[in-house]
Formats: sequence, C-alpha cells, structure tokens
Amino acid sequence: KKWLGPKSITGEYYRNKYYYPPQNHRPNYVVPDGKSVIEAGKPRGGPTSVAFGAEAPRRDPSLNPFPQNIYCKTNHMIPHELKEKICEDINENGLHIQEASNKYGISLERIEAILKLSTIEKEWSANSGESVCIN
Repeated sequence: KKWLGPKSITGEYYRNKYYYPPQNHRPNYVVPDGKSVIEAGKPRGGPTSVAFGAEAPRRDPSLNPFPQNIYCKTNHMIPHELKEKICEDINENGLHIQEASNKYGISLERIEAILKLSTIEKEWSANSGESVCIN
C-alpha cells in the first residue's frame, strides 16, 4: 500500500509516477538511478570479462525494461522510410527476404512483419480510398 501512495476520492493514486501512462514517448520503467547495473571492476565471468578498474559498459534505460535484468533489451523503432525501402527492394527489385535481412541487419521476423504490415496498409488504403500510415 505504501508503494502505491495515497488514493484520491475517485480511487486514483495521484502521487504514484508509475500509475499514469508514459509521457513524451519515454517508458515509466523502474530505474533507480539510471546508471549501469554492472559494477566496474567486477568480473562477469569468462575471458571477455571487464578488466579490473575498467569502466563498466553504459546502458540506455529506455532500452532496458527491467533494470535488474541486463540481458533483456527492446528493439529500436525502424523509420518509415527504411520500411518503404525494404518493401521496394523485396517487392519490386526481387530481393529475397534473407538477403534484405542480411543487407539491413534486421532479423528475418521483423522483415516479414514489415512486409505483412505493408500489405495490410495497402489493402486498407485501397478499400477506404484514403492514405493510411502505420508506424
């Protein structure tokens, strides 16, 4: 009950910053200080561990939804222009999906999703007669 904070008459937790939806396209993840979870100089195991006294790798809090799990990362957004270029390369230039995945450094599943969403967007715009943009 302490974590949620005080409740208003309408039943909302007005002082809890995690209660409301994120603003300015920044998630409300619980990030205690915004610094790296890995301490400098602490070995992480294996031959590729950080040398003693070396600077620990920095992390971007917006890409780590769970601050204590450094291995869970979200993907970056793909710009609309790049989506159009991928669709053009595959549909018009005859590039295979695997080649496009290798060329742009994007996983095969994301390329397939971009193509599927592009076809849905074209179908919607053909049916409604208006331009539909899915980002």
